Amino acid sequence: MNIFSKGQRAVVAGDLMHHQIQCREPDWSAKPDWDARQSAISRRKFFASVADTDTLILPVHFPTPTVGWIRPLDGAFDYRFKRE
Repeated sequence: MNIFSKGQRAVVAGDLMHHQIQCREPDWSAKPDWDARQSAISRRKFFASVADTDTLILPVHFPTPTVGWIRPLDGAFDYRFKRE
């Protein structure tokens, strides 16, 4: 789900990611992912679309502080928690 406010964008990631390690290892799927291949494709596509942007990511399964950004990292991605 996309949220737009005052020129900023945030995305509620829902079940796309269950743990931040999936940014570094997008092919690792959680048990609820009934189609592991397609979930990995979806993750990679989403990560590439938001990496190195100011789009805030709101994953529902991550620990507090939850909100963060996705950055490219050596052919994969990294999740950076927003600290305030």
